[in-house]
Order: sequence, then C-alpha cells, then structure tokens
Amino acid sequence: MEIDLGAVSDERQRVEKRTAELFDLIENFDAVLRTVGSDEVARFELLCEQMFSSFVCPDESVVFPGAAPLSNLDTGDAMPGVYPPFAAALRDEVGLVDTDGHHYYGPEATAELVEAARRFLARTGFLGGEPLSGLEVLPSAGTVHGYDALCKVLVRNQADTVIVPELGYGFFLTQPHRVGGRVVDVPCDGRGRVTASSLRQVIEEQNRLLWQDWVQDRELLFGRAARKLAAAGIVAHEGENTRRLAEISDAMAADPDAWRSAEVGRQLLDLTTGQGEYALRRVRDALRPPCVVAFLHIQPTITGHVYSQSEVESLAAVLAAAEVVALEDIAYHSIRCDLRDLPSMQRTNALTHTMIGLSKPMAIANFRIGLLYAEKSQSDRIRRALESTTGYISTMLQRALTAGLNSEEYDRYTTERSFGADGYEFRGRLVHQFLTGGQGELAGAARDLAMRQARRCPELAPFVDGFLATGLSSWLRPFNRPDAGFFQVVSCAPMLDSERFRGLGVRSSFDVFALLAYVFGMRTIPEEGMRPGTRAGTRLRIAFSVEPDVLAGLFLRVFAGLSVLAEG
Repeated sequence: MEIDLGAVSDERQRVEKRTAELFDLIENFDAVLRTVGSDEVARFELLCEQMFSSFVCPDESVVFPGAAPLSNLDTGDAMPGVYPPFAAALRDEVGLVDTDGHHYYGPEATAELVEAARRFLARTGFLGGEPLSGLEVLPSAGTVHGYDALCKVLVRNQADTVIVPELGYGFFLTQPHRVGGRVVDVPCDGRGRVTASSLRQVIEEQNRLLWQDWVQDRELLFGRAARKLAAAGIVAHEGENTRRLAEISDAMAADPDAWRSAEVGRQLLDLTTGQGEYALRRVRDALRPPCVVAFLHIQPTITGHVYSQSEVESLAAVLAAAEVVALEDIAYHSIRCDLRDLPSMQRTNALTHTMIGLSKPMAIANFRIGLLYAEKSQSDRIRRALESTTGYISTMLQRALTAGLNSEEYDRYTTERSFGADGYEFRGRLVHQFLTGGQGELAGAARDLAMRQARRCPELAPFVDGFLATGLSSWLRPFNRPDAGFFQVVSCAPMLDSERFRGLGVRSSFDVFALLAYVFGMRTIPEEGMRPGTRAGTRLRIAFSVEPDVLAGLFLRVFAGLSVLAEG
C-alpha cells in the first residue's frame, strides 16, 4: 500500500495539538471535582456532564470519515436487530392507539404478562425451571427503574447503605443518596467478582461505623424519631412508654446489633401492642441506627465472570446473616451465556429481588423495559414506588413484551447473536486480538479489518504492521477473558506506569478515558464512572457489541496516536 506521508504528518500534528488542549481540560475538571467533596450525587452528575460534553472528540469528521457511529465503546447498546416477535407484536399494537391510548393504567403488570414472564424463566431454565409463584412480577423502565424503586423502599433511615461492586454501573450509584442513604463499594478480585469474605468484611465495617456515628448523636436522632412516631399516633411518648423508649435507646447504644436482638424486639412489641406487624416494623426502622440494607449483586459481573452456585450461596449466607437484602441484577443474560447457566440468589436464604433486563438480550434498549421479580412480602410498597414515577410501562408495550416472551424463537435468536458470524463471541475475541496482537486465532480477520481501515484513512497505513504485532499491549492489558456479556475490562497499568505518559499528565483511568475520547474518538467507561468515591481508578470498560469495522478503526487509530505520543 502506498503511504501518504502528508496525511501521516497531518495526523501527528492533530494528535499533538489535541493532547496539549486535553490536559488543560483535565486540570479544569480536577479543580471542579475537588469542590464537590464527598457529595456523591454531585460527583456523578459532574462526571456525566464532563464525559459527555467536555471530553468529546472535536475531529469527528477525521476520526470517522463519513459519519460517526451511533454506538461507541462506552455503549450499553446491543448489536442491532430487535427481537422479531416483539417487533411484530409492537407493530400490531400501533393499531390500538386510537382505542387504548387515552386510558390511564397503574404500574402493575397485566395478568397475561405475569403468566408469560413466569413461563419465560421456566422455559429458559432459570432456577432449573422451578415455578416462581412466590414472586410478584412488576414491569419497569429497565433495571435502573426497578433498582430505583427498591432503594426507595429499603432505605428507611438517613445513611442506610447499599453496597455495590467496585466494578459496577455508574447509573446505580445515586439512587440511595437521593432518598437519604449512602452507597459503598466492595472490592472485586482478579476475576471481577465479589467474594463472600470481602462482602462480610465491608458489611461489618460499615455497620460498625454507622453505629458509632449514630451513638455520637443518639439523643438527638432517637428523640426526633420517637417524637415523629408519637405525632403519627403510633407510639405515645408519655408514661410507661417514656421509660421503655429510654431503655431501648440505651440498649441500642451499648451494642451495634442490639436492635436486632430478641430482648429489644420484645420491648418494641410492648410499645406497639395490638397494632400488628406493620407498626412493629415501622417503629423498629424509625428507632434503629442506620445500617447496610442491601447489596447489588450483578450476575454475570461487569467483567463477564459468571458466579457459580457455590459462590452465590456463599454470598447469600453472608447477606442472610446480616439481614441484608439482595438486589439481583441480571441484565446481560443470554449473551454468550444462557439464563439456565446463571445461578440465582432466589431460593437461597437471602431475601432477594431479581431484576431481569431485556434491553440487551432482545435489543430493545430504546423501549426501556425490564422485569422485577419481587418478594411478595414487599411487592405492594415496590409497586407504589414504581407508580410514583413517570416510568411505568404502558399496557401496549406490556402486550408486545408478552408476545415476545411467549415466543419459542428466543433461544434460537440469542444463540445466533451470540455465536453466529460476526456475533458477540467473534467480537469479543476480536477485541482481545486488538488488545494483545500477535498470531492469535483471529489474526487473519484482524489484518483484513485493519487494512480496510487503512485504505479509508491513509494516515493510519504506516501503523498497521505494528498494530497487528502488539495490539495495544504497551498501554492497555485485558483484565480477564469475559465468559458472558459484551464488556471487556482492561487495566491501564502499562500506561499509568509509563514515565512518558505520566509526564503528559495521565494519572488515572479517567485521564486515560479522556485521552482516548478527546484525541482519538474512542469512548470507554473509566473505573471512576463504575463505583462511588473520588479515588483514582486504573481500569476501563470497553463494549464489544459495536460493528467490527468500528472496533478496528478505533483500535488502529488509538495505536497510531499512542505510538506518536510515546515517541515524544
């Protein structure tokens, strides 16, 4: 291939110019970030604003000749191709707009959807095909909506805490804070999973810290809660009750687990005699110290690890012992791993609400539909929490989803998309090839794709051989080989350890994200966008659901540009 030296020179100048601009942007971002302190909502809102506005490549016409792709590597989009039975049923529903469009409906599922949702999980082998009669089916605007409703129900006291994996979803971080709670992350191991020992340690540590803080302000907090209960007519703050409340307060201040004890339970029962279980729970929740109330369990993990049955049971045992509710997120099922092969916390000894995402498996993200399988003991409150938002699902979409869930095409559809030509499995292996280079099993396909990109963008041609030989291994390293889903997590350690890039101001995974996005048009998700807190991250999340040509063009351009920067 003939090399266009002028185009190569122009690309070098572009990279150097944009890199110089970039680190002014990063300095400004860091300065603003310092002002938000420990306000997690403000931090995440700032992160989103900056990621999706400031750190956008100003040279899209150069980076993407023709037109920029709708989906970049930060996407949660599935491969194109909506699940045909859903699409066909939705087209039929359009004809009912005039007769049904003017009605209000509640947030509950239609009877037909409830039955279809239960049959769907049984038919696909979830929980070994066991019946799910003990669970209420609630449709939601994606799993995020279901999670939001669960947080509204479970966070009862100021500082009640939801634990999330450190490699998780950014859009699951702010919901507990918005209802007065907190989010704390639990470390993930080398496979991206949360272990039972790590989870136990974080729960115990957070409960102890929360209790200690509560003890310091006990008289104010307990007294305020008691007065509110009295004002609500639940517990009179007079006579014998005054002594009982003082004894309960003293007991809770002496032991972090006292509020769970049988003795305090009897004292609370005396306060609420004749008022029933609901009043007893309400009084206990109002008077107790804040605590860990829930754990977000992501199966499979962001890194594509599938928790085994024994791993799930070990986590569930920790949650049950601590009276922590499992919020089970199963959004990336049926993508290189069937539902039947995903062990669930349902039927363990941990109270579990399961969120089943459909946006990715059925490629219907634009419709924002998910299913929440909630424990019936709490389903009424969760339904009301869903109803208090504008996101509950119309019966027209519910009927289309019912037809999709009832169809026998699901297994064939998801298998073809996972393992067919250019499917998820191929794209995942292709990304690994682009990251590592060398003579892997897809070396030939990688070469064909890279050469096609070099013909479209002549400035990249001199870098093709080097790219195919080493990939991006000098700067990014695969964290693991994902077994499910369509994310590849990478470590930025090679770049962060490089004196050259540290000299350019690259100190964290957010800085790496910013460099790749602003200069080269490759958008990823930095670790700082996957977990709470302001500490510097070291990992990026890459989606490989986009088209192979888009993957090849972005990876080759990044290789060329980082090579230029590494030379100095």
